[in-house]
Amino acid sequence: MKIIIIHDPDQLSTRGNNVGDINSYHNLVTTSIFTALTQLGHYVEIYGADPNLENNLKRCKPDFVFNTSIRGFRDFAHGYAAEIMERLNIPFTGPSAISCSNAFDKQRTLTLLRRSGLKTPRSITFGKPGEILIPKTFEFPLFVKPQRGGCSWGITEQSIIYSEVKALEQIGDVLESIGEPVIVEEFLSGREFTVGILENKPPKVFNILEFFYKEGDLPFRSQSRKMSINELEDSACLAELTNTQRQSIEILALKAYKTLDCRDYARIDIRNNKKGIPTLLEVNAIPNLDPDKSSFGLMAKYAGISFIDLIAMILKSALMRYSN
Repeated sequence: MKIIIIHDPDQLSTRGNNVGDINSYHNLVTTSIFTALTQLGHYVEIYGADPNLENNLKRCKPDFVFNTSIRGFRDFAHGYAAEIMERLNIPFTGPSAISCSNAFDKQRTLTLLRRSGLKTPRSITFGKPGEILIPKTFEFPLFVKPQRGGCSWGITEQSIIYSEVKALEQIGDVLESIGEPVIVEEFLSGREFTVGILENKPPKVFNILEFFYKEGDLPFRSQSRKMSINELEDSACLAELTNTQRQSIEILALKAYKTLDCRDYARIDIRNNKKGIPTLLEVNAIPNLDPDKSSFGLMAKYAGISFIDLIAMILKSALMRYSN
């Protein structure tokens, strides 16, 4: 097949059937997918989700698209690439434009999960400094994060807050620095997991990975911790769980996958509250697929799935969706 990989514009400096120079950590993902699809016998080209994307797709007429783009462009919401492919009736991997947009907006994700009766941390969103008012029912510590963004963007050591005075100060600083709404939620102090899911009918949990935090470290995944090229985070896969604990996490993750209308593959972030009850944090509808550094890549490796087989499984799942 002729397959196009669509990536976000800042990830590669070249177009067409040429991977080009590696400029950043994220480029490794596109390069790895390109290599895997080529080894599977497909003709592969790479294009960015930029202003030329629609014309490029019309010109090259792909049989299928492996979509890794999540962001929007100009007046388009997140899911810009998916929206174009839906209009052009081009089959592609991953979520629809609406599902991609919903998952990228953390507050919208929490709202949809709660409507389905799924457990999430108590939270509130602020768009302007003058709106900040912490509900009296909220318990400290609190956690501050941007409403939108991936790879823990905007999350630093200042994101955890232990007093109302510090909360008002930190929320105001984050609003000013990022220029968009922020979510304030009750911090979940228990164990932290990320759950890998593959396929559609039915979707299957293929691994649960647990993150560990050493004494003196930040008790959460900051952007610098998650995106460090030089070291892996402390983690264990499979996570050490009883059958009951594992089942409760898997059921919660699968319900979140279905609630957000994820397709083909996704990664669900879960953290236990202080009572040990699994609670949903985020849904990654197009998770990072770096074979060596990403959580999804590590979970596949621990499950005995090679990267080329992982890409083949995602592609096969998407193909079956369209054939059905």
